[in-house]
Amino acid sequence: MATGDFIQVAITGASGLLGRAVRREFEKHTKFSVIPLGHSRDIQGGLKIDLRDGNAIRDFYEKFRPDVIIHCAAERRPDVVQSDPDAAARLNVDSASALAALKPRVFIHISTDYVFNGKNAPYAEDAPTDPLNAYGIQKAAGEEAVMEVNPSSFILRVPVLYGEGQTDESAVNVLAGIVKSDENVVMDDYQLRFPTFVGDVSRVLHEITEKSLAKAIDSGIYHFSAKEQFTKYKICEIFAKILNRSMLHIKALSGPDSMSLTNRPYNTALRTLKLEKADVDITHVNFENWWNAYLKSR
Repeated sequence: MATGDFIQVAITGASGLLGRAVRREFEKHTKFSVIPLGHSRDIQGGLKIDLRDGNAIRDFYEKFRPDVIIHCAAERRPDVVQSDPDAAARLNVDSASALAALKPRVFIHISTDYVFNGKNAPYAEDAPTDPLNAYGIQKAAGEEAVMEVNPSSFILRVPVLYGEGQTDESAVNVLAGIVKSDENVVMDDYQLRFPTFVGDVSRVLHEITEKSLAKAIDSGIYHFSAKEQFTKYKICEIFAKILNRSMLHIKALSGPDSMSLTNRPYNTALRTLKLEKADVDITHVNFENWWNAYLKSR
């Protein structure tokens, strides 16, 4: 609950790529008191909690009673979900439902463009879901569970994310490491991606929160995405240009990857009409410009 003049905001997955950015965004605004929650990594000034443990969730809520919960934590790696779906579901579905059921003043659940099959892009917020892999299935199930226990929730679907962090924290960041290496790899040049900066997502989450507290936005499903379109191979070309590296060790794969363990959708471009109608800022940074500044600063 609000303490004094502060509104308490709990952020799950606050040690991860998106969660760290969301924490930074809310800590810029003095009206908010942030409670960062993490589990797999150490989190400075935050709390460790296993979100797969329903009792731990209830104990946390009884102690802190946050006004806002932003649920960023997830098992986001499709191949990991595919290999151990039961373990992943405890985080991707069960924890989402348990957190939403607490019914804080504002509950926002982060979901994914992978709830769609990639055959009918661009997707509106009310488009029917039809996921192709276990990750998408679990995230779609998480959405349903959230809205069932708390119809006043917000769900924000986003595509693949990038930002300041370790190379293994993002399917985009990892490509910079591949370009720097000399290992021969085959890289997808078929499936379309819309990489989106975590700082932009964080700004949108802050705006949704502010508008919800002011009762100036309806709950429900929203989409946010950058509009620039790439394949993974095209992203590698950008990184090679910035880093002045050769691409000779990277071979383009111009069709579906028949060797992949996980089916991935071809094009899951998201329409952002609901955010636009709610007067939420949907601008985004330029992909190449951001990476040029970031990589050259390291």
